[in-house]
Amino acid sequence: MIKRFFRTIPHTVNSLALGSLIALILKIFVLNRIPELFAGSYEIGLVFEGLLASVFASYIFYLIVVHMKELKDREVIEPHIRRWANRIVGDCKSQLSEFSKASGIELDFDSLEEVALKSAFSKIDPHSNAPLLFNTNKYANWLQFWEYYRARSKECIAKIVSQLIFVEADLVALITAIDDCPHFVTVKMVVQSPIRNLDLTAFAGSFFKYCLACKELDDYLKKLV
Repeated sequence: MIKRFFRTIPHTVNSLALGSLIALILKIFVLNRIPELFAGSYEIGLVFEGLLASVFASYIFYLIVVHMKELKDREVIEPHIRRWANRIVGDCKSQLSEFSKASGIELDFDSLEEVALKSAFSKIDPHSNAPLLFNTNKYANWLQFWEYYRARSKECIAKIVSQLIFVEADLVALITAIDDCPHFVTVKMVVQSPIRNLDLTAFAGSFFKYCLACKELDDYLKKLV
């Protein structure tokens, strides 16, 4: 707990506080015993001592007033961040599961191979009904199915980014990789324009990269448990 408390403080802040404390101790217990080297050196020493003391006092104030509040806020928001991140991974797994059912080819998230994905996509007509109801009478096609999950993931990513000050840099990098993945760009384009593709093979490469990005995120989240 204590180690985590100090680990979350910027390294430069800890270094500055430690340096000022060491200098203050040296000033009080070593330099104060040395006779004045020149007129006014004592007064200069008092100013220097006050400056060091104020730096360390500011550090203590930061720990008690500012940093403890940041940690409490982080403890409140972290479960939500993890839930949103896990939802992004879960949506990718859900899509793979539906593609497995539609094609009859097993697609395992943890050991997915691009060859198997291409084989599955070759059996699916992009214009056929996907397992997603727009209303009680109309099913989405597979491109609209993709767009639905793209929008859901984008929504989760936006929620995570809105709490950026509480998000670790590694997690930001992982969700950014998903946010910028070619699959999302492609889906946004094709869902608005009619295509003549008879199957989904042309999209296998970009979807595979999306799955790999989600797998990296999943591995990271598992390490946090």
